[in-house]
Amino acid sequence: MKIRARVADLWRDDCGWSENASWARETIVDVPDDASDLTISRKVKASLGITGMRSDNWCVSDFGPWRDGCVGAYADVMEGGEV
Repeated sequence: MKIRARVADLWRDDCGWSENASWARETIVDVPDDASDLTISRKVKASLGITGMRSDNWCVSDFGPWRDGCVGAYADVMEGGEV
């Protein structure tokens, strides 16, 4: 399956954290359909080059979201594998 992973800058408002996207980096990660959530999360984090980020609830996503200060990351399964 294909996973779309994204890391971007965040900004904080009265509702919590949101993606600011003054910069962002996105990648597509291929994983076996039977891969565990932990394996997928590790692969996503490695592909984005993020370390030190911890689980957070700043957005709704299939994997993550993770946050470290004002930088956040998340990943979603791509429907039908489209790129």
